[in-house]
Amino acid sequence: MEAAPTDHFRHVRLLVGAAAVLVLLPSLLIALLGLLITLMMVSQSSPVGMLSVLQVVVALVALAATTTAAYRFHRDGIAGITSLSAWTLGAMHAGAAMVGIGVLAVWIGSYFPLGYSGKHLAANVLGIPALVPYGLLIWLRRRNLPAGVASAPFDARRVLWGPCFVLALAMVSLAVMGPRPFDRELWSTLADEQDDVWLRRQRMALWLIGTQAMRGNERLEVVALLGHPMESDWFGDGEIAYPLGRGLGFFLVDNNWLLIGFDESDRVSSIRIVAPD
Repeated sequence: MEAAPTDHFRHVRLLVGAAAVLVLLPSLLIALLGLLITLMMVSQSSPVGMLSVLQVVVALVALAATTTAAYRFHRDGIAGITSLSAWTLGAMHAGAAMVGIGVLAVWIGSYFPLGYSGKHLAANVLGIPALVPYGLLIWLRRRNLPAGVASAPFDARRVLWGPCFVLALAMVSLAVMGPRPFDRELWSTLADEQDDVWLRRQRMALWLIGTQAMRGNERLEVVALLGHPMESDWFGDGEIAYPLGRGLGFFLVDNNWLLIGFDESDRVSSIRIVAPD
């Protein structure tokens, strides 16, 4: 009878597998907590909030799949990950795609607003450590296999479902939450609409910011375009404010505001969106 192949790297495998699990487990627990909090808030949510719920679910599934793969490698070595199903690999690829798109969004967000707060975008960078165990597991899977260990058949249509789904989700998110070309008539119509579930006034404000459409305009030109501003003592001197409705995302509590500042010559010098505390 043929002897079983010797595991020459048992100690390394145990250490690497345990380290991968320890890196992934906190992220998995945080994602689970985030999902629970989001579901508690969903009754107060817009369709945009429901989209955020789906994003958290995808992240949670991807983290769970990668953590499972890391544990199986820790327990069984190469044999534990070469037998992973195409669905598990697809979920792992989805996690990597989410991190990649998230980091890309951070870069794009510094040039053009995408409908998320800066802090929300920056949080995507925290997903990078999850790529370390993911990359390691994929690399080990594609190495020369020990004698007697057969890899699960590769089915590109099933393995690549994860990245394709994440890409589609990102495109829908951008279409629903991203900037919307400015429409003066719609802007005026929504002036008194606090609970517009599609957040159209806020998204038009994002478009104005991203395109720098009003940079250098005189105060009278701004008022002619946006209408008369609201009187408010919440903001700085010399700034005018326009209400945008409830906040962007699923914690729809306070109004967001479009603030426009002017320089000494009474021309637009700054334009931003704020949510007063």
